[in-house]
Amino acid sequence: MIPKAKEYLEKEGKVSQGGGGDEAADEGRRDLDISTQGRVSGLWTSCFSLGLFVGPLSGGASFDAFGFDLTSFGFAVAAVAIATVAAVAVSVQKIVAVLSDRSSNNSKDSTNF
Repeated sequence: MIPKAKEYLEKEGKVSQGGGGDEAADEGRRDLDISTQGRVSGLWTSCFSLGLFVGPLSGGASFDAFGFDLTSFGFAVAAVAIATVAAVAVSVQKIVAVLSDRSSNNSKDSTNF
């Protein structure tokens, strides 16, 4: 359930949905889309490259310091911890979205007598 770059851009309203009828506004949005997609792509590539550098470096250093068994166990614990934090973050985000939808529906109901 990790959002992809296009989903993120659509959520933020940065991707042109088309069919707006205003050619000048659509052209301006296309320019924004290209620059925003370039930034997202650059950030993704930078983080991926950093991981390719830091991962083997930290794995090798911990293997030399602690041995294979402790290094494997440590990285397994770290992976489970990160997965738990991600699951909690997604759950909290969904709960907040449901509660905000309910509160907006309740406020609409109370104003429509």
